[in-house]
Amino acid sequence: YSSGRGDTMRRHILLGITGGMGSGKSYVAKVMESCLSIPVYDCDSHAKRLCNEDEDVRRKLSDLVGVELYAGGMLVKTVLSRYLFSSRDNADKVEAIVHPAVRRDLERWTATRQETIVAVESAILYESGFNSLTDFVLYVDAGLETRIQRAMSRDGLTRRDVESRMALQQADEARGKADFIVDNNGTDRDRMEGVLREIITFVESNIKNKQSC
Repeated sequence: YSSGRGDTMRRHILLGITGGMGSGKSYVAKVMESCLSIPVYDCDSHAKRLCNEDEDVRRKLSDLVGVELYAGGMLVKTVLSRYLFSSRDNADKVEAIVHPAVRRDLERWTATRQETIVAVESAILYESGFNSLTDFVLYVDAGLETRIQRAMSRDGLTRRDVESRMALQQADEARGKADFIVDNNGTDRDRMEGVLREIITFVESNIKNKQSC
């Protein structure tokens, strides 16, 4: 069967998981992996890995940000964050280097999986263009204050820092484009598993319909 959004034949259905900062995307992804046995590619963690391991990415980022970006051969996250979140233009420049490498890595990862349904988690699924690889998109939603408090607690940031980073995301636009919206305002694990199972059942029925065509 073919991808729902692409025009090439491939073996997998790829489900995108996205949402604003502090919405709980990683929590939803973990429930999906542990309870539904669906592997999830976490773009953020793999981007960090590639920034350390991919020589082309390292060279381009060093040229862009400066030699202080790497110390002892490892990425200094605070230096990158300071540059990245200082302006939209800076973020665009970093993303132009990192996103193509992550996309290639995602495509390689997907090709190695044997499961029919796989997922990709990305806070900037649409901004990066990764949504073009997906068949369905799941948007994780939560109230603004809940998201702010989660991000402050998780990352040790000030409220002002969180709000400035949220301003760089296009969460409302992504919400309007998603196929599924999941409420994560303190949803317990059992309830979240039930919601995700319903979504996967829908996706599986879509696979069967494609196979019968």
